[in-house]
Amino acid sequence: PSIEELGADVGLGHCHAQSYVAPGEVLYMHWQGGGGYGDPLQRDPEAVQVDVRESKVSESAAADIYGVVLRDGAVDADATRTRRDELREQRRARATAGAGDRPTVDLGKARRIDDNLVQVGDIVGCAHCGRALGDVTAESTLDLASYEGASTDAGPQVTSDPSTYVDVDVVFRQLYCPGCFTVVHSAIVPADHPDHASDMSRFASTGAAG
Repeated sequence: PSIEELGADVGLGHCHAQSYVAPGEVLYMHWQGGGGYGDPLQRDPEAVQVDVRESKVSESAAADIYGVVLRDGAVDADATRTRRDELREQRRARATAGAGDRPTVDLGKARRIDDNLVQVGDIVGCAHCGRALGDVTAESTLDLASYEGASTDAGPQVTSDPSTYVDVDVVFRQLYCPGCFTVVHSAIVPADHPDHASDMSRFASTGAAG
């Protein structure tokens, strides 16, 4: 039953504490793991299939979070491709888009910065679709699409109201490549927290055109 169905008062406790649970009382513990690494839509569908088989991830979560559709325990490649396209379109629909059309960089000549970004000369681009995201010598921030919403938008595991614990406004912030809408950065942060993820000062100028 839910808290509302129990009709009880809620008392918040510390993570590490001792408590006596009296008859008629309910102890509810909820925690979550780390945020993970990388865009869930980039994860190998076969790896998600293994997670479902080992009961680490539910079949519905596989479809809703990773965009992986299983049929009789096996990956349905066509349905997975369609589902992932749907989820990327949802990102596109809710995001504040980046600038207009930009050229693409030659990924064959690119230096890998991380899983999502590459650099060719002074141009930083998307490691997945090659879309140019900024010029180190001319721009101060990467041209990324962005979304800000309630902290619960980060996933079904986020259930607490931030106002219960802190006095500032808290948002779920997600940044995407405006070309393929791969997630570049995700965070639950104070609304006025600086956006360090798109700061171009962390990239070195090569003094050469891309």
